[in-house]
Amino acid sequence: MRPQDTTRRDFVRGLGLGAVGWALGGGWQGVTVQGATRETHRFAAKGRDRPNFLFLFTDDQAFSTINALNNPEVRTPNMDRLVRRGTTFTHCFHQGAWHGAVCVASRAMLNTGRYIWTCGADNCGDWPLWG
Repeated sequence: MRPQDTTRRDFVRGLGLGAVGWALGGGWQGVTVQGATRETHRFAAKGRDRPNFLFLFTDDQAFSTINALNNPEVRTPNMDRLVRRGTTFTHCFHQGAWHGAVCVASRAMLNTGRYIWTCGADNCGDWPLWG
């Protein structure tokens, strides 16, 4: 298959398989988050400080829906562990709601980096361009 014959579906499938392989191969080992100890690891900056990003993708998540932040009704063990280690979330971005995108459309915007009106997810009756 030539590179120009690759569809978005093939690209997303390959990206997903690559991510699974990376995770199963121990890809997250050595990654630090805010509040964790600054150990030398394979992602360490060389000669300069780099920003430290943590990307969480959850559905309908808000700070009030984290157990460690005083919500006994919700179980969020992994996020609770981050909170116990001192991680705070001060800069968050929600790309749906204000732009007409919730649920599938919001995920389409995340996966493509495009607005809902240009990624083809604004009409659930059609196949989106990103799928």
